Amino acid sequence: MSFAKRRTYFVKKGFQLRLIIIILLLVTIVANLTGGVVYGILKTELARDWLARMFSLRTDEVLLPAVILAELFSVILVAFISLFVTHRIAGPVYRFEKVCEEVEAGRFDVRVRLREKDEFKDLADAFNQMLLTLEDKLARIKILTVQMNASTSQIEGDGEKNLTKKEVLDQIKEINPIAQELNGILASFQITTEAPSSEENPAGKEDDDSHQG
Repeated sequence: MSFAKRRTYFVKKGFQLRLIIIILLLVTIVANLTGGVVYGILKTELARDWLARMFSLRTDEVLLPAVILAELFSVILVAFISLFVTHRIAGPVYRFEKVCEEVEAGRFDVRVRLREKDEFKDLADAFNQMLLTLEDKLARIKILTVQMNASTSQIEGDGEKNLTKKEVLDQIKEINPIAQELNGILASFQITTEAPSSEENPAGKEDDDSHQG
């Protein structure tokens, strides 16, 4: 499958704008904290003397230590803030992973449930709607399969009897609607039957390389 280069950079405007604002706020916090702490240290004689004694420097040489301490303080504070910000993203991603594991195990009655302030609510709604549609289709396939098996068993049992041509046609007519509906549902699943290419199957490429070696 080939993917064209994206020319629209705002694909999900609301989500992207929130991330941009968060990044800009974090950068602003770092810049202001670093500048503010450095300014405060250099303007305070007690702080200058303390840094000079700690690093064995002259009072007029404490600029670099002041910058390092200010950046360290800013990084710690921003990391603390980022923990809460990223939790709103990491939490939903974790929920998606758990639901995908349940679906892989054969359960289609699970749903992605997010908290009020979590991100990806639109994605969760779309994902849940997809699971609901799959669940409905699979349930209908199961019902039609049971009906088909019952009709087939009846025809096999009646095969030992001397049925007229009309009775045979009537039994076939009973099966046709079930088969058509079942085929219609199965046709809605677009499944590729092509073998993966070498680009999509790195493991296969490694096998080929090992054979050549």
